Amino acid sequence: MKLFKSKEKKARGESPQTTSLSDQERRKIEEEAKLRAKLREKEEKRKQSKKAVGCLVVFLVIFIFIIVLIAISGDSRNSSPTTQPATRSQTLGVGEDGIVNNNSDKNDTSGIAILAVSEFYFDEFTQLSIARDEIGFRKMVSEGKLFTVKNGTAVKVIDLKFLGKTKVRILEGDYLGESGWIASEFVLPK
Repeated sequence: MKLFKSKEKKARGESPQTTSLSDQERRKIEEEAKLRAKLREKEEKRKQSKKAVGCLVVFLVIFIFIIVLIAISGDSRNSSPTTQPATRSQTLGVGEDGIVNNNSDKNDTSGIAILAVSEFYFDEFTQLSIARDEIGFRKMVSEGKLFTVKNGTAVKVIDLKFLGKTKVRILEGDYLGESGWIASEFVLPK
């Protein structure tokens, strides 16, 4: 019976199985294919822009790192003795000997200089100084986080930080051999 219906459809010009699509269905499939192609293209552009942003970020990080290295090495590059008079703007390099002096007149070595036992306590002391917190300062001294030496005390620079911090080793006096952090501007050539 199926064979007969199939022959009958062929005689009328109809196909025995409906394999062709209507024009409307074809257009819909083509539109969906175009839409998928556009979506793939957008996704590819998004991936490329992510790669570009990633490369830009890496470049900026490397650039900033190089600038910081140049700035740090600029602080310690003047390691040869100088015949110029010492000024507050001169920074000693790591390994150089100098003196601590926080007086505005570099030739005046009266008074004391305050050093912190760690970089962390130096930052805390700096905040207290900005806030003019005398009680906090006294508390840090009593807890052993800060100590004082006479202005003019001989020191050796053992570390430098970019933000004006210098770690020194005390070379004379009551704190001989101890190390501490002080503002770089207070470490002067001998």
